[in-house]
Amino acid sequence: MIASQHKGDYYALLRALASSAPYIALIASKNRAELMRRYLHEEDIGETAMQRVVAPAGMDFEAQSPAEIALAIATDIVTRFRKPENYLTEVTL
Repeated sequence: MIASQHKGDYYALLRALASSAPYIALIASKNRAELMRRYLHEEDIGETAMQRVVAPAGMDFEAQSPAEIALAIATDIVTRFRKPENYLTEVTL
């Protein structure tokens, strides 16, 4: 999930958490991701639900360009699909 200039990202995240999606990726900086986690905590969103949120999105290999960010997210999804035992939530395709 991505929102331009963070407009509506919090509400979109709440809607995604209300769904049954096992993997919710938030494209954001580490600072913004931490702020969103604090907001969710203040809303009493349960830890189980919060564990479905990957923020910042993707594998952490310091992606910078849009292509690198897309690759980081795709790599994370495939890794979770192939090795679900390493993660708290399983991704099914």
